[in-house]
Amino acid sequence: MQQLITAINTGWAIDRKQCPPALIPFYNNRSELIEDNGLVFFGERLVVPSSLRKEMLQQIHKSHIGIEGCLRRAREVIYWPRMNAEVKNYVSKCSICQTHQPEQCREPLKSYDLPQQPCGLFEVQELSKVTSKTVITASKVQFARHEIPDTLISDNGPQFTSAEFAQFTNEWQIEHRTSSPHYPQSNGRAENAVKTCKSLLKKTKASGEDPLLALLDWRNTPTENIGPHQRKD
Repeated sequence: MQQLITAINTGWAIDRKQCPPALIPFYNNRSELIEDNGLVFFGERLVVPSSLRKEMLQQIHKSHIGIEGCLRRAREVIYWPRMNAEVKNYVSKCSICQTHQPEQCREPLKSYDLPQQPCGLFEVQELSKVTSKTVITASKVQFARHEIPDTLISDNGPQFTSAEFAQFTNEWQIEHRTSSPHYPQSNGRAENAVKTCKSLLKKTKASGEDPLLALLDWRNTPTENIGPHQRKD
């Protein structure tokens, strides 16, 4: 790293071939490298020295997010030559992820129209038992925190089809819809959220990580078309 700092501050060799071997991978991006108080940045991304790259790979994949998610997280804040390839290689060889690979969906998922208001994050709440009463209580907590939805879509579990739950949605003026009893995949967004949550819980249990930190990491991971800040706004 000291060689890189020296080159940034005193000037690069005119020809790539004249650079020390350690600096050759940085040569094509030399105009975008800056040094600040002993740290090197590539644009706004911190350049990670080789001695810390293994630790960075571990941190990026700590919650066992997939390859594309890990790449999006890494590209926002850190950089080193061939980082993309090393992230892909590290994640693809993760034994926990290989053990808990999701099964291929046998039926196509169908999504409802996207809500007009901001969304994109799901909540997870542990219940002592799954009854109408506990689900109603948990729903009230979430609705009080975020807002009361116009429409609530659920599966056909008995906790959702009971008279008690119908009374709750009526009193709170919520339109309650259920997915097809013979085709639960019709509620695609919920199915995807459940799939993601189960995967996080299985992997964190196997690795001994905190599932709530894994959930936070997932929320902070930018998706393909939108970053974490827009998802929260």
